[in-house]
Amino acid sequence: MPWKGGSLYKKGIVVNNRKAIGFKGIVTKAELLNGGTGYYNTKTEVLPTTCGTGSQSGPWNCKVNVVAIGGVVKEIIIASGGLGYSLNDILLIKSGGNNCTFKAVNVCL
Repeated sequence: MPWKGGSLYKKGIVVNNRKAIGFKGIVTKAELLNGGTGYYNTKTEVLPTTCGTGSQSGPWNCKVNVVAIGGVVKEIIIASGGLGYSLNDILLIKSGGNNCTFKAVNVCL
């Protein structure tokens, strides 16, 4: 599959211009657990995450966009699913008050 400019595709997964054959633990769906405080809408800015079993930084880290109202996150959109995560991992979004958490409810294994 040719690279189309994104960092991660759900089909024929491509990460940083390379096909990610054999890589596991890519988060594809999130369930919001705690909306946190101090967040703002990030439809164009990608926010890194921490915690869970996956990569904690760099290109393999799970990254998200959020929809926030009054500083509280109401929706999480997976921008890049990262690598090495496990089903039901709890992740923290590193922004705002550093207190918004979500669960990885769908992970490519």
